[in-house]
Formats: sequence, structure tokens, C-alpha cells
Amino acid sequence: MKNLKKINSLTSSVGWLVLIPLAIFILSYFLQLSLVLPLFILACAVYLRFSFRQIPNLFLYLGLLLTLLTFTAYTIVKYSTVSYYYIPVASAAMLVALLFNDRGLVFLISVISSLLVGIIAGNNFHLSMVFLLGSLTAGGMVFGARRRAQILKAGFFCGLVQFFTPILLNPTKEFLLYHKFLTAYALPLIGNGIICASIVAVTLPIFEFLFKVLTNISLLELADFNHPILKKMILEAPGTYHHSLTVGNLAEAAADGIDANSLLARVGSYYH
Repeated sequence: MKNLKKINSLTSSVGWLVLIPLAIFILSYFLQLSLVLPLFILACAVYLRFSFRQIPNLFLYLGLLLTLLTFTAYTIVKYSTVSYYYIPVASAAMLVALLFNDRGLVFLISVISSLLVGIIAGNNFHLSMVFLLGSLTAGGMVFGARRRAQILKAGFFCGLVQFFTPILLNPTKEFLLYHKFLTAYALPLIGNGIICASIVAVTLPIFEFLFKVLTNISLLELADFNHPILKKMILEAPGTYHHSLTVGNLAEAAADGIDANSLLARVGSYYH
């Protein structure tokens, strides 16, 4: 019976690994995108399958994020006159950092999303480098964030890093004195960071619901003593309330000792 379950699981995984790149190959062909895209996605899918087994359905979750990003990038590149620098690539890295709390995964999604958008934009290496450094900055700064203000701060610094990256890629006087430098580079790149942070702040609860995970921000909202359940416990069962506080402090200290999620342990103790 166990062997049968393993075979079914392996068959299901192989099915996703084959079907999704095949669908991307067909889509890339009709949309006249680079046909290296399906091979790139397949390589990433295989790596995810064998390196992040501890997160169920991870490939599907990241696939959804990358699909939304691909649709946005393709729409901007093909059907609008908006600068490519407005594509909100860093939002994917920020969401992954907040939802999955894994630095390796943040680095991976930053590389994947940046290269993906660069390929869609006509194999634009400079664009990929700009978004890669911005995504790494934003993803790193929101890692373990407990306040929404940290998301906005990360977006601001992401914009600054993205702004300086083209300058480092083109360290010439002609580039810096370009008469449209402000509107072509400065405003889009700095604004992009703010846009990414805004997208993350608005959509985070949606992705928490879809992916069935709780971020530190949501846990802190549950830990607020103005929460209806906690207020009711304080008024109607003060003994239970003080007991929960004590258990929460003990659980938090124990979680810190073993490098676990101390906030999750504390909030879980409040509601146990």
C-alpha cells in the first residue's frame, strides 16, 4: 500500500513536471517568445521538486506567482507604451519571503522571475540584472517582517538599488547626462519599488488564504489583545488568560532555543 502511494505521488509529480513545461512551450510558440523559456522552467521545476520537498504544492504556488508575473510582463511589453522598468518583478520575491520564510527560496525566485522577464522583454540582460538586484534587496529586507511598514521600507530601498544598477552597468558621462534620464530611468525604477511594496501589502492576505499559510504580520494581528477572542477571554476567564500568557512565554523561549518560529509558538499558546 505504501509503495502504491509512493508510485502515485511520483507519477503525479512527473505529470506536473512534464505538462506545465509542455503548456509553456505551446504558449511560447504562439506568443512568439523564446523557446528556451520552457527548458528554463523545466530545470527550475526539477530543482524545486527535489530541493524543497518540505513545502507541499510549492511548485504550484510558485507557478501561480510566476504566471501572474509573466502575464503582467507580457502585457506591458506587447500591448502598452509603459516603460519595462515598471514591471513589478520584486513583488514575487517579497511575497515568497513573507509566505515561506526561506532565504534559499527567495534567492531562487528572484533569479527565476528576473530572467523570465528579461527573456520576455527580448532577452534583455540589463533588465534582468536590474530586477535581480532589486528583488534580492526587497526579499532580504522583508524576510521575517512583522509590520507592514517594513514592506514599504523594503520597496523604497528596492527602488534605490534598481535606480543605481543601470548607472553601474553604464558608468559613462553620456548616460548620466542623457536628457531623459529622469523620466526614462529614475522615476520608473524608484517608483517600481513603491509599486511592488503596494502590490504585496494589498495581495498578501489573498495569497495567505490561497496558500493556506500564516505570515508573521497575520500572527501579530492574532496576538493583538484587542482581538475579540482575547478580549472575551480577559473579561470572562482571567485565570485562563494568565495561564495562556505564561504558556506563551515558555513556548516562545523554547522556540527561540531551537531556532523555530517563536511568534507562531506564542500565538498558538494564546489560543490553545
